[in-house]
Amino acid sequence: MAMDRSHMALSQVTPQVTSNLQQQTRSTPWLARRHTPYTKTPKSRRLTCKATRRIPRTARSRTVTSRVNELVGKTWRVYSVSPLHSFTSTRSHLRNYSRHLSAYLEAERHKGGIAVDVQSEFGEKASFNLMHGIALTEEDAEAIEITVRSRSQNGSKDGKIVFTGILCSVEYDGVNIDKENFVALPVFLVKGTAAVTRHVIAWLKIQFDCRINMMRFPPMELAWMVSMWSGLISDDENSDVAVVRFPSLELMYSVPEEVKGLKSITMTVKAGDAKLLWDSVHDQDSDDFTEEEMESFILGLEAHFFAHFKINLAAMTLCRITSSAAFIGAEGRVKILSEKHVHQVLRHFAKLVTESRDRKSVV
Repeated sequence: MAMDRSHMALSQVTPQVTSNLQQQTRSTPWLARRHTPYTKTPKSRRLTCKATRRIPRTARSRTVTSRVNELVGKTWRVYSVSPLHSFTSTRSHLRNYSRHLSAYLEAERHKGGIAVDVQSEFGEKASFNLMHGIALTEEDAEAIEITVRSRSQNGSKDGKIVFTGILCSVEYDGVNIDKENFVALPVFLVKGTAAVTRHVIAWLKIQFDCRINMMRFPPMELAWMVSMWSGLISDDENSDVAVVRFPSLELMYSVPEEVKGLKSITMTVKAGDAKLLWDSVHDQDSDDFTEEEMESFILGLEAHFFAHFKINLAAMTLCRITSSAAFIGAEGRVKILSEKHVHQVLRHFAKLVTESRDRKSVV
């Protein structure tokens, strides 16, 4: 474990910085620091999807190619979406949505509200398409891909893609949804320019009478995700070959402003070592990962760091994690790192949307 060189190598940490860190963090208990400022989380969470992958088929029963791999290795911003009113995924309806969104974007461009320097990057041709392979159960709506291309340049047939959005659902609990009038696609992965993203979201809200909010991940949720997903590597991955593919587990903490000379600390652990710790705290006969197991896993990592550097990471704010499954930033940035973990990651995001919905209904 070491401080990330991109921020500050251990040899560069002056005695004054170390002293300030130790003084700032010495008296901050882990539980008080993690639980008090953030929303209460469940006592346990499921590690894997309940369903096996459903093979989507066309009306003529021909197997459709899965496009799950297209989500891997790209940086997305994650949004939560309330159920879409009067949404239909037939070809004719998707073509209509494409035309309507294209017309809306063109109208917005002509309004003059788009800066001159980004007008060439502003999309004018939108397209809605089914994205097979993401939905797992018959209750899950098929994922929808929204793409927007910029105005074609130099007579080329198509401009470049300036926006991609994936509306999807993986084992979403929509028990209280009126399925005759609403469709649940609670997770929206977005990759695109700020101007186009803003207008696409505005159109979706108007068209389908829904709420769309950027998801942010507080420290407690990041702790849950890195704890759960550290155990996802299989025995064949827990080898020299796997260590190259999944080199490390990383937890980045932001340092309190009172400490001068250091903005963040990144703790790095080999994937195999993290898996050994995970195996020691998790009940191997259970498909659920408990709150106690999560706390034990994080405490184990932070205690090891404290033993080496006498710095209590629990007094800082966990702001970014990287595991074999995904990179997750507190601000809502996500990069899924493995195709085999796409469904676990998306299922967890859908579960977070459910938990948020349930808390609001109680209030």
